[in-house]
Amino acid sequence: MTRSLPPQTGVHWLSGYRPAHPREISSANLASFRLRAGALASISDEQWLTFGEDIPTSTGLAVIGKLGANDAERRGAHWLSEMKALKNRGGQLILDYTDDHLSVTSPMTRFYQQAIGMVDLAVCSSPLLAQRLAEHFSGQIEIVPDAIEVPIVPPKTIHQSPVTVLWFGHASNLTYLLDFLPRLSSSDPIRLIILCNVEGLRLLQSHQSLPVPRNVRAEGIVWSIPQMLSAAAQSDLCIIPSNPTDRRKAGVSSNRLLTALALGLPTAADRVDSYLPYSEYFTDIRSPQLQTLLKEPLRFSGAVAAAQAGPILDHALPIIGQKWRQLVSRVMQKLC
Repeated sequence: MTRSLPPQTGVHWLSGYRPAHPREISSANLASFRLRAGALASISDEQWLTFGEDIPTSTGLAVIGKLGANDAERRGAHWLSEMKALKNRGGQLILDYTDDHLSVTSPMTRFYQQAIGMVDLAVCSSPLLAQRLAEHFSGQIEIVPDAIEVPIVPPKTIHQSPVTVLWFGHASNLTYLLDFLPRLSSSDPIRLIILCNVEGLRLLQSHQSLPVPRNVRAEGIVWSIPQMLSAAAQSDLCIIPSNPTDRRKAGVSSNRLLTALALGLPTAADRVDSYLPYSEYFTDIRSPQLQTLLKEPLRFSGAVAAAQAGPILDHALPIIGQKWRQLVSRVMQKLC
């Protein structure tokens, strides 16, 4: 068991979001905050771990969370100032790198270019992302996957009529769904539930002509964990279209796939790098098997049950939290 650390060497998670209480983390809009900071918070006491854009002077170690595109220039300048002040006090910095802003230019690239020269350790959410980061960072890189934040739901024994398909994701993933929709065209009716943030649903509503096949009845719902559990209970399967050749998304974590399987849903997904170790548990969304899955989703329940008895358990919130705790404790030993 990891030993307790004194409050003066506590950990601060640098983030634009500062929950009033750790229990509020589960309702944060930023997925990486819920699945990564939330994992560490799930096994940490309130005094040991703090959050926000200002690093307390008593903090010995700060984890640099996702900057975000909103007001990136101002926030980035403030974060760099806070990081420099911590380093001047003899503190340590860990960069939690979950998007490849150093290889793909974005409003956040400038911040990460400056931050990477200051950190003592970097953490990535997938092996491919770690490989990409190694092109820019010669220091130590660790891999800590995203946690699964939903309960395990047994696979269904009966299916809906019409067959109901679930898609969930951030607005940045909608382009892959829209490109994929024509492949759902058939003579069989399909109900499609789209779970997305408010920004994404507004984008869909403003779209002049959505490529929705005539046999598909699509409905949008604002994402939340309760809504996702409700939608999964009404669904027969999940789809996760992507583009493995798109550098912006090639390094994504395995979280969406494993979450869908945890929800008890047979899943069709693109073969992005982080999904490949779990190939036996999902259907290649570009293969002929997709049509079989759409017609007979119950045939794939065995793969879902196997995933729930295996890799899903390894990604539970407290398990990933313990990985974070061990990692930050190891770094903080340098402060003692």
